[in-house]
Amino acid sequence: MAAAAKGIVREHVQVHRIVEYEHFPEHDQRAETLEFRNAKHELESIEHLGCYVCKTKVQRESHHIFERSEWNGLDVRSVAFFLFHHFDFHGHVRRDFRSHADLCEWFMQHFGGRIEHVEVDGLMYEVHVCDDNAADTIYNQWILCQDHHRGMSIGIHGCTTPTFFAWLARRPDFKPSLTEAEYEKGVSA
Repeated sequence: MAAAAKGIVREHVQVHRIVEYEHFPEHDQRAETLEFRNAKHELESIEHLGCYVCKTKVQRESHHIFERSEWNGLDVRSVAFFLFHHFDFHGHVRRDFRSHADLCEWFMQHFGGRIEHVEVDGLMYEVHVCDDNAADTIYNQWILCQDHHRGMSIGIHGCTTPTFFAWLARRPDFKPSLTEAEYEKGVSA
């Protein structure tokens, strides 16, 4: 019986062309902070962590889970919630804090935290904000190799979330996405 008759979709490639207009709030000029150097040193040189995706220890980079350039547009309570419950990739948040509220309080105490009230469409919201140096702490860092950090079609900055998650759980004989050169070579072959 043919594969199509059994309802199986044959292996194929689908091209996505995505245009994103990323909006950044006003923020400090990017500089390597003591928090960032300490976090990167602990993750790479003390814990000897490899890329979270492929485990290589070559060309490792530290990726901000919540981007530093967007930090001033984020509510630290929500950041702490997601870091504690969902994005504690290397286990440091749960190692050092009992709850997301504890992490939020730590951010607020150590990085000039304050509560602001903002109005949106006639509704008032209370938001917790702090200095964007908090983004550089170990709690907001993730070790990736250069390719899985910034690589086109395979890096967290160069592909969609579903594709990146597929890289996390892929079988060794499967590539969830191709570079443009790999795609062109495959099509012309």
